[in-house]
Amino acid sequence: MKIQALIITHRRKALLQVSLDSLRTELPTGSEVHVLINGTDPETETFLNETAKSFPIPILVSKNEGEPKSPADARNQILKSLTIPTEIGKTWVLFLDDDASLIPGSFRAFQELQAANPTARVLGGPNLTPPDSTPFETWVGQALCSPFATYHSNLRYRQGYGNLPGSETNLILCCLWVEASLVAGKSVFKNFLVCAEENAWLIELENEKIPIFYSDRLACFHHRRPDPKSLFLQIVKYAKGRGQVIRSLRSASTPVTYWVPSLCLAIEAVGFVHWILTHDPSYFWLILNGIYLGLCFVFSALELLRDIERFRQHGRRNRLYALGAVASLFPLIHAGYGLGLIQGFFNLGPKRSQ
Repeated sequence: MKIQALIITHRRKALLQVSLDSLRTELPTGSEVHVLINGTDPETETFLNETAKSFPIPILVSKNEGEPKSPADARNQILKSLTIPTEIGKTWVLFLDDDASLIPGSFRAFQELQAANPTARVLGGPNLTPPDSTPFETWVGQALCSPFATYHSNLRYRQGYGNLPGSETNLILCCLWVEASLVAGKSVFKNFLVCAEENAWLIELENEKIPIFYSDRLACFHHRRPDPKSLFLQIVKYAKGRGQVIRSLRSASTPVTYWVPSLCLAIEAVGFVHWILTHDPSYFWLILNGIYLGLCFVFSALELLRDIERFRQHGRRNRLYALGAVASLFPLIHAGYGLGLIQGFFNLGPKRSQ
């Protein structure tokens, strides 16, 4: 079996090195690593040329000069360069983000799952917080694991769910195994999407009844955003892409729950403006805020208690600090998602060639 690993990168050499190192012993003989440098980045180009000299499998480097293309556009570019396989099932494409890395044993798990599900065309699993993460990155990972932050998509961020039918709600492109005939030589992603391009594509595959599987054995490590600002901006960007997906597909099955953060954001804004104008906050608004704040701490506690052994290792003061830190991330996540979804849905703009 041949694996073609695809990585898009730009000015993240240190993270890229970790990603590549995870592939050294995982991919079988005959595999390839395709890296697209998405924008002018001579440092990364030099690094890749040096790394390729001693890497156990070929690293094929391509680049875009100037400003980076959208992630969807860049991925389409590298997909179109792949050779279309002559036999279905013998070649698989591994999408891997430059800030994600395979967990040891990933390829063996992939082989076993593919053998157990021979009709599978797409296989994937959750992305986990790396064990060497900073405290803030760890808190981000814990918040993302909570259904209070990510609803039914929390399967993307934790293990423990076993093997399930795959869908756009539980799979993500940072580490996704795809049978090559589905994507090689093609443009499968919608170029106008600023983010969440895999959601639109996976929805199309689901509609076409393509066999998709999820397994927590196919987990990878995925670097979390290192500070509140970068986390907020990333959530806004992702939610904007989700809003574009909802509008462009016009899917009648789009869950109303996607709009809950936007509704909460609107209620919060109206209540705050009323307070400013009248100098008298609405009691109903204050009660809602109190309930919401309480839920933040309840779900924070539930998430921390899931990892009870690690939680016990911290002193009482650090436990309370972690409780408050994770609780404080829920409003940031909800606000970013609510704002981004509105931007994406109502400001889609002219469609590009798809």
